[in-house]
Amino acid sequence: MKPVVLALLFVGLLSCRTDSRSTATEPAIQQIAEDGELRFSVSADRNEISAADVIELTLQVEYPEGAALGLPLVAQQLGEFLVESHATTPPRMVSPGRLAIKQKLTLAPLVVGDLSIPPLQVRATLDDGRMLLVQLSEMPIAVASLLDGTVDAGQQLRDIEEPLEPPIPTSWKLGALAAALLAVGAFIGWRRRSIQRTTAPEPMPTVPPGEAAIARLDALSQSGLLDSGQYKQFYFELSAILREYIERRFSIQAQEQTTSEFFEALRTHNVFTQPQQSLLREFLFRADLIKFAELAATPQHCLEATESCRAFIVETAASGTRSIPKMRADQP
Repeated sequence: MKPVVLALLFVGLLSCRTDSRSTATEPAIQQIAEDGELRFSVSADRNEISAADVIELTLQVEYPEGAALGLPLVAQQLGEFLVESHATTPPRMVSPGRLAIKQKLTLAPLVVGDLSIPPLQVRATLDDGRMLLVQLSEMPIAVASLLDGTVDAGQQLRDIEEPLEPPIPTSWKLGALAAALLAVGAFIGWRRRSIQRTTAPEPMPTVPPGEAAIARLDALSQSGLLDSGQYKQFYFELSAILREYIERRFSIQAQEQTTSEFFEALRTHNVFTQPQQSLLREFLFRADLIKFAELAATPQHCLEATESCRAFIVETAASGTRSIPKMRADQP
């Protein structure tokens, strides 16, 4: 009878523990600041951890559509915390004319004691040139050591034993071993060079970024995505082609960045004219709305966007200047 009672008590305790863990908890620390149309919030799941724990930090920014957004620079270290991982979600439409972007960081403490996450700030540059700036204060985090400082007084440490004397080989053994190693190394090096000379493939010719991008545009137009009504997937492919071309042609990171991060980085590169930047901004932000905000598109929209990308690639890949056709006002 006793084993049955003990088993029931164990199941009850386990269910209570599971229920307590499943209950949603509010963030331990949360800060919110606004500057006009720019809203910045930061929350941490805990404000007290041990040296072996991590903190989940969530950053969310709401900003006007079309604004160039500058998020906090995420490096390998944030103050006295190591950034183990970070992820940024694509912009999503939260209300007419307003987008939201979220960034999650996993932080591990580098030391113990009363630490703090340094102040974070975001900025947004509106279409009319105005700049909005929001900065939050530092967030205190208490990190406890895993060592409780208690030592059993009854334990006795053993005395240090004398080190063992390694066997000393004779001089002729050392000389023979060194000669053998040199001979083996020389043979391996000679054999590797001879194999490389006989089997090295001819270097493949490098296709210029402009030609490669135009070829991919032609393949996309013939892929059948428009005929099957896959307009959202078409915009995914079209945006990827343009971003890869910019990264290969101008050495500007474009494939792994969000549209806002890309335009923030573009401020330090004087490679595009103002009409070209306006075309890029209009196309990439509209493509994000179609890809992530479920904005409707038509085959005519896809074709016009393709021709705009083609004109941009041709103009920036070759010398000389040619005007890029602007997207129509009703184009998504």
